[in-house]
Amino acid sequence: MTAPHTTGEALLIPKTFQSQQSLDELVERYKTLRLHGLQVDPKSFSSTYEIESQFSPAIWRSRLQNPAGQTFVSVANSDKQDIQNDTAIPTEPGDSDTSLQRLLRKDWVGIVTLLGPVLYKPDADEGTPAKPWDVFIKDRKYDIPQSALDGNTAKEDVAYLVVAMFVLPDERRKKHASRLLETLIQTVRKDARAREVSKASITIQVEPDNGAAQGLYEKLGFEVWDKALPLENRRGEINHVVSLVMEIDLT
Repeated sequence: MTAPHTTGEALLIPKTFQSQQSLDELVERYKTLRLHGLQVDPKSFSSTYEIESQFSPAIWRSRLQNPAGQTFVSVANSDKQDIQNDTAIPTEPGDSDTSLQRLLRKDWVGIVTLLGPVLYKPDADEGTPAKPWDVFIKDRKYDIPQSALDGNTAKEDVAYLVVAMFVLPDERRKKHASRLLETLIQTVRKDARAREVSKASITIQVEPDNGAAQGLYEKLGFEVWDKALPLENRRGEINHVVSLVMEIDLT
């Protein structure tokens, strides 16, 4: 039996809530961690703190409730300090220790978002064969899907994109990033099997000078497909990123 992690766990943020208070609490905590990441690691994101700090509450809610996206949170083992001070924490009916309750109760130390699946055709009839990330990029900018993939996907190829990875600097090298990605990969495998797809490809992109992150991704099974993919950020600047892909063949 595998020993349990000692530094926390990775949890998926749900899409629906019986309590508006629970949704508002999760949105606020996601917003706080995301904005902190944009401040302390600006090079790791295509967006900026200046832009996202002006987002309305509706935009932040749409981030978590986008049907084509799933956001995972790495939480610390210890509970939030404010619980010891009898601060009210939103609750949902039922079991007091569901994943939602743990999301509400524990400190968040890392986040990552999985986009997709999106159908893609790897063997283009003309020109260069399509890459898995092509379905998420338009005119060198991210084109984020806003609707879930419907219909029959049996024997099709689908693509996923990993975005917005961030772990608090003080919590790095404690397996939070690997735990987030392992949970994300398991989610893709489960989803792809349920859809009966032929192959699922997961793309993750990283700055060329972030060797530690790239090393982690390769250790988990990602392979470098492009060492200098040009992408335009929110400032209108062209950055070149390393694109890594994990292919999950389900045939």
